[in-house]
Amino acid sequence: MVATNSKEDVRWNYENVSKFDLQFSANGGTTWTTLATDVTAMTKKFTWTVPNITTKNGIIRAIWNGEESMEYDRTGVFVIDGIVSVEKGGELVSFATAPNPFYSDMNVKFNIPTDMNVNIVLYNALGEKVRTVISGQEFSAGDHQLHIYGEDLPSGTYYLMINAGMTSMTKEIVKVK
Repeated sequence: MVATNSKEDVRWNYENVSKFDLQFSANGGTTWTTLATDVTAMTKKFTWTVPNITTKNGIIRAIWNGEESMEYDRTGVFVIDGIVSVEKGGELVSFATAPNPFYSDMNVKFNIPTDMNVNIVLYNALGEKVRTVISGQEFSAGDHQLHIYGEDLPSGTYYLMINAGMTSMTKEIVKVK
């Protein structure tokens, strides 16, 4: 798993190739975005800034001269997870959960630009409210961290929704036993 906006080294071994293009797919290879062209194979690494997205189907591949049919190699599928940020109405709110998946408890980190009321609610995969973590609590501007205990929750997919000011965001989390 890699975190959004982190810098990650993509490394490789090479044989009988001098240059190639690197591409990234967030949807398991359905569509591709070029990360770099004419990458020198001899360098054996490329420093990649991970995009601010969440995916369970990330892949990076090396191809020859932009020719999709001439693929040298590709990574296995990987997860990008971490801080999700939304700018809405002049407010920037970000939040992250860790670990994800979680076993018994997890940490929630969030940042708000000004003093504001915050609500955090946990929903199950059916959209039913499981619990209210915070209800209308006033927080000062800055970074905050909460601890959520989930030992009593059955395994499955959940959605953690944060409402802060005029911004709402939802993050998928997975509980495993």
